[in-house]
Amino acid sequence: MAYPLDVGGAEDYPVKVGSMLLTLVDPNKGYESAYNRWYERDHFYAGCMEGPYQIAGSRWVATRELKDLRWPKSDAVASPVDAGSYVAIYWVLKDKHKEWDEWAQVQVHHLYSNGRGFPERTHVHTANFDYVAVDYRDADPVPMTLALDHGYPGIFVVWLDGRDGRDAAATHAAFAGTRRIGKYL
Repeated sequence: MAYPLDVGGAEDYPVKVGSMLLTLVDPNKGYESAYNRWYERDHFYAGCMEGPYQIAGSRWVATRELKDLRWPKSDAVASPVDAGSYVAIYWVLKDKHKEWDEWAQVQVHHLYSNGRGFPERTHVHTANFDYVAVDYRDADPVPMTLALDHGYPGIFVVWLDGRDGRDAAATHAAFAGTRRIGKYL
């Protein structure tokens, strides 16, 4: 980016995503409202967003109707496959995952040791993922960096395992631009 008045493309700006924290959680039956209040009023900020190099975060609810659409019906990510009603995703700035993770470990321990955890829940899947690549549909898209702040009503997540020794970059390259992810699963 040479000059701010010259609008650049989606990848022309210096703020870049480097990694992602994704979590799928189920509050225990009867604790759904309490879980939401705790998460949105405390943990979303104190456990994540106030951290260094955390650049965005957003939450969604996977309703029964949406969970019934999950495929394949294996339990590779969620066990059972329909577990994980509450989804949260956070972006971490490129090249800063180590520093962010060091803060997060200390912060989460501090919160929980001071009674600011929520024991009435099950972590179905919580993991960090490295950014590999993005495949935009439009010529001037909403950049991935801004996607969590854009207010989209939903999200579609795909987990892929490389076949025949493919790593993440090779797996992405195999289907990038095709709009036909299904043929590679």
